[in-house]
Amino acid sequence: MTISTNIIKPNLFIVGAAKCGTTSLYYYLSQHPEVFNCPVKEPNHFITQFQIDSLYGNLKQYKKLWSSYLGLSKYLALYSNAKSFRITCDASVNYLRYAKEIAGKIKEFNDEAKILIILRNPVDRLFSHYHHSVRDGSITETLENLLTFEEEYCKMENNTWYSYKKYGLYYDNVKHYLDTFGQDKALILFNEDLESNPLKVLSNVCDFLMIDASFVPKIDFTKQNAAYLPKNPKISHLLNKYSQGSMLWSGLKKIFPIQFLRRLKIIINPLIPFQEKLSEEKTIQQLKAYYKEDITKLETLVNRDLSAWK
Repeated sequence: MTISTNIIKPNLFIVGAAKCGTTSLYYYLSQHPEVFNCPVKEPNHFITQFQIDSLYGNLKQYKKLWSSYLGLSKYLALYSNAKSFRITCDASVNYLRYAKEIAGKIKEFNDEAKILIILRNPVDRLFSHYHHSVRDGSITETLENLLTFEEEYCKMENNTWYSYKKYGLYYDNVKHYLDTFGQDKALILFNEDLESNPLKVLSNVCDFLMIDASFVPKIDFTKQNAAYLPKNPKISHLLNKYSQGSMLWSGLKKIFPIQFLRRLKIIINPLIPFQEKLSEEKTIQQLKAYYKEDITKLETLVNRDLSAWK
């Protein structure tokens, strides 16, 4: 399909990783006067329907959402108001997971595109990913049980969303983007830096994008998209099962604003913050051993000491 020269195409892609700070990065960049952030944070245009089905399986609410912008016309329509901006951004964390298939697609789509990748201690990332699933009611198992029977659980649920460990194996996917786009068009960031010195990180990002680095965004030290636990996970699981994607939920959305329905779910089953730490030292050591080789290769690739992760 030929794209009109008048069509605005995204030229910045925040590709992941999931639960590593992409939402905070997206939030800060959205304040910059030269940056247009896609109104849908994760349009996931470059993943295939097969990949969506494989990733989310029986999680119908996710499959429906991420299938909305696979068509090129629908995707580009998201950027129809971006003509006055130098940077137009697509922030879709699944692009890193499927780097082998997607990096080339993005390069072909826009040869001038730049890539931002933000990474995090994989053990912390895994724990946050798990609590995200608990929060939205899609899972009630303990983390230790899931890690023990991860492959079996993914087969049972017909998806790879619960492959918590594999999401933290960064090396191959990061290398694929660096090989595809080169060091000058792919910037690797770290969640630890974003949390400790967000202004410095944003200044570096602005330099990379060749936009005004003196701009100071409003810094919210409350984590964007921070994970919370439902007070009663079983109730949350039932609410999720009989709301998202169901005919009842679709009917209610025609009558009430979505914000009201989400608030109602929280009133029924309040969310409480959680402390991001694993209770079992044995589990921590097993995970560190699992990630050690990948981290060692990543250190060399990005030229950064990551011994704190080991």
